[in-house]
Amino acid sequence: MACYPIKQAPKHGFAKDVERVDFTETTCHEDYKKLKEIFGKCFTIKTENNVPVYPMYVQHLLNYLEKCPAGILSNQEPLIALLTNHPALACYMDRIKQCILLDNMVHALLSAEKQPLQANLGSLYLWSRDILSVPEMKGRYLHRAKINQKTKRFIVNVEYTESRFGCLHYSRNYFRHAYLTLLNQEEAEAAFAMHLGDFLPSLLEIIALKIARTEFIPPAHFDILKLMRSYLEEICATY
Repeated sequence: MACYPIKQAPKHGFAKDVERVDFTETTCHEDYKKLKEIFGKCFTIKTENNVPVYPMYVQHLLNYLEKCPAGILSNQEPLIALLTNHPALACYMDRIKQCILLDNMVHALLSAEKQPLQANLGSLYLWSRDILSVPEMKGRYLHRAKINQKTKRFIVNVEYTESRFGCLHYSRNYFRHAYLTLLNQEEAEAAFAMHLGDFLPSLLEIIALKIARTEFIPPAHFDILKLMRSYLEEICATY
């Protein structure tokens, strides 16, 4: 259900008289429009050339609210979890854990289970190029790499494919070994977000949409709700 206030809310508390309307694609867009307005004001750090500047991942959250990509399906649990536990609203340690645990969850999928998740997932070309200019990130990418004597190119971990899951697997190794490059966890996560843009929230959005649209039926261990709701210690026990 969507709610619209009829009378102005009292200074302390909520308005008592509220008109209740059915949840539709239109009312969802209206709700999301208001949320975008609220978040946009709350998270604006400063303005540059009349353009607001936000913390990392906030622009993705605002774009999601503006587009309302799921429409009438926006009240499905995976999408509610994405909105209320968006990476822009999480602490850096939770974002690190989400990358590591999501990679574990993907690797635990059987081939037949993984196929619908990979379908129409889209490539993520050149993500590796984006990190090679960062010594601390480059070092983990080239760890144990060999050189092809003919092409003179590096042969890296075979799982570092130019795909979203390839980048996800790299993130797992990168965060687990960041201390070796003298980066603290907060610096490591900030570097990842700066050089790989909206990788994490975009991937979570794609997975949540696939589940809501029943394009991907996750097995029991692939609990995206617990992952995004940060019940991470419960998931850790299974890996």
